[in-house]
Amino acid sequence: MICTPPEAPRRRSYAFLQETISSLCASFPENMRSLTRRACEMSDCPASLYIRIREDGKTRYLAAGHAVSKGLLGITMPQEHEGPAMDHWILEHTGFEHTLSFPVSLRSGGYAYLTMLADKPRRLTIKQYDALEVITLALTHAEELQDASRGNLTQDLFSSSQERAREQCDETLLTSVCRELVEQHGAESAWIALVDRTRVPDGRFFHTGLTTDETARLDTMLKEGKISGCASRSMNTADGQVISSPRLKCSACPMSEDFEGFGHLSIGICFNDQPYGWLTVSVPSRYISDHIQHAVLQDLIASLGISLHSRELDRQNLETQKSRERMLKHFERLSAFRIKQVEMMKNASVRKILQATIDEAEEWTESRIGFFHFIEAEHETISMQAWSTRTIESMCRMKDMYGHYQLDHAGIWADAIREKRTVTHNDYPSAPNRKGLPEDHAELLRDMAVPIIRNGRVMAILGVGNKSRYYDEDDAFWVAALADQTWEIIENKLFVEHQELMRHQLEHAKKMEMIGNLASGLTHEINNPLNFIRLNIANLDEDFPNLTNLVTLYRQLLEGMESIDACSPITREIRSREEAIDIDGLMENLSAVIASTRHGVERITGITRSMRNFSFKNLTDTHINSNINKTIQDTLLIVNHESADTADIRTDLGKIPAVACNPSQIGQVVLNLLMNSLQAIRQQKRTVKGQIGIKTWADTTRIYCSITDDGPGIEQSVRQEIFTPFYTTKERGIGTGLGLSISYDIIVHKHQGQLDFECPPEGGTVFTMALPLQQETASNQREVQS
Repeated sequence: MICTPPEAPRRRSYAFLQETISSLCASFPENMRSLTRRACEMSDCPASLYIRIREDGKTRYLAAGHAVSKGLLGITMPQEHEGPAMDHWILEHTGFEHTLSFPVSLRSGGYAYLTMLADKPRRLTIKQYDALEVITLALTHAEELQDASRGNLTQDLFSSSQERAREQCDETLLTSVCRELVEQHGAESAWIALVDRTRVPDGRFFHTGLTTDETARLDTMLKEGKISGCASRSMNTADGQVISSPRLKCSACPMSEDFEGFGHLSIGICFNDQPYGWLTVSVPSRYISDHIQHAVLQDLIASLGISLHSRELDRQNLETQKSRERMLKHFERLSAFRIKQVEMMKNASVRKILQATIDEAEEWTESRIGFFHFIEAEHETISMQAWSTRTIESMCRMKDMYGHYQLDHAGIWADAIREKRTVTHNDYPSAPNRKGLPEDHAELLRDMAVPIIRNGRVMAILGVGNKSRYYDEDDAFWVAALADQTWEIIENKLFVEHQELMRHQLEHAKKMEMIGNLASGLTHEINNPLNFIRLNIANLDEDFPNLTNLVTLYRQLLEGMESIDACSPITREIRSREEAIDIDGLMENLSAVIASTRHGVERITGITRSMRNFSFKNLTDTHINSNINKTIQDTLLIVNHESADTADIRTDLGKIPAVACNPSQIGQVVLNLLMNSLQAIRQQKRTVKGQIGIKTWADTTRIYCSITDDGPGIEQSVRQEIFTPFYTTKERGIGTGLGLSISYDIIVHKHQGQLDFECPPEGGTVFTMALPLQQETASNQREVQS
């Protein structure tokens, strides 16, 4: 054992006591470690124990020590402080068999011992003994400081929380709470984990006192969304969950082994039944209340709950304010673009307005490709209308960017049409059921398609693609708003254009009716004298042989008279007249003149008949079975004079069936296309004639007519506009910009056909119209000949 010095007057070193007490800090664990270490230094003992006894006087536990295993801290010790049981416990757990204990008085009602350990008997000097007594007084003072700090814990941390709560960083607030619990209020470690509204960890946690390994294990658990049993129970109960034997009661926690020998307390952080997370505190004791009062921590947690709730409200208010500002900014941008669209209505075409809209949608969503297509519901057909500027210039090189195709042939982006909702694919290459992309289409990484719906019907679709990040609900909302706004503008534009087109068509129809009436009247007026000419020619045909025979007989008679009297004055006069008029040539020419006159009459008859057939008498939408080859031939007679010096027109009219159509309207389309070709060739100011080809053919469902010319073709920049009403590239006074738009309306809308064009690489233009065959007409195709 360690022997006390002989009874002798001893002097306490008040200077040493003052120095020791002044060295104490705010951290109770640090004071315990410092004083037990200093006790060993002053007594030359290798180890020391600080044993606390709870207020019940029965339970003893190791609260601190020097040169002893950390795992012993908090462990329960024998009830009798002196005796064989305690000596055996100390020897078993520390390896020392010699001890000397100094009582430490606690004003809170409990008491403690400072026990010095040695491996062999020894005697303390008076100076050493006095130093140890001074240290016991310092331990008493440290306990008093801890008791006082408990009362100030809530106020200190709450004021700290309030101060930190004004800052924007959760880490600053919560880490400071953990740090103060460890550094100022006796905790060995402290950490706070946050959860979402479903009580699942959101992966964020803040700590002080954990090792790197402990931090890594805790981080893994939280990122996996796991939560320990004590933490879960702490958020479901009003009281904190105290674990006095972590290995047994909290085996699910990855920190259990590290809590061996420590008191452990988890308290849920809540406000109005809404959990925000939990606080876990460990101290070197299984009895938490000896270091940090449970009620005090609950007060702290309440203040943290209020702070976190207040911060959440602040964040929500800030986000709401930002959202309002962002929405206001977007509405201002939307309004400004609407003003631009209204200005564009005056002069720009529908396609130009759509292209500007797509460019705006691209810029708004940071996309790199965009399109705007119309939907023809009655035929389930997609009409490709417009593409963004970037798409046309650098992203897409499809041959037919403005054609039509069936909805069932479209890819998964057209689900927006089928399902009547916005469809987004943020990983297009991996999307199921995709059908692939057309040749020379831009590579597609992600896309978003927004349908424009009116009265339950999808009218059009606005799409963007290849944003560098994922499309979100905000993108969908504003693209939909832009699309709806644009459709209102387009509807107004189309209505105005339709009204203007109808007005021009009505004026055109009136002119054509007038021309038709004039042509019909002229034909009638021409036919009357033409009939006289025709009858006279017929009479000449009948009388000319008689005249020829009579002249022959006269010449025979003259020859007889000359044989009797060669010098007769009358015979000489007749011969002189024959030579003067060249009777033989005259008789030959008369036959040719009659034949030529007959041919001229036939040509005049054909022209008047074509004028009568082309007089637009059938101006309604009534359809009759007609062979368009005959319509083409009649039209060629009309343009014969126009084409004579400009181009040679070749025809390849195949055997095609009759088709239900309006012949006058089809003739008008053919005439418009031929006149456009002739004008395009004429603008080149060639020294040789151009070439125009007309070809007809049929399959089982349609008949086709193509008109090909070797003119300059159509520039790429205007191809998307050529069917737009009033758009023309001709000089002022030459074109009205209605020919092709009227032709498109006749073929596509009035005959449910197609009118397309292409410009071959070698030059020129090919327009192709297709008219659908009726079922009964198609079945009898072989029976009807050209």
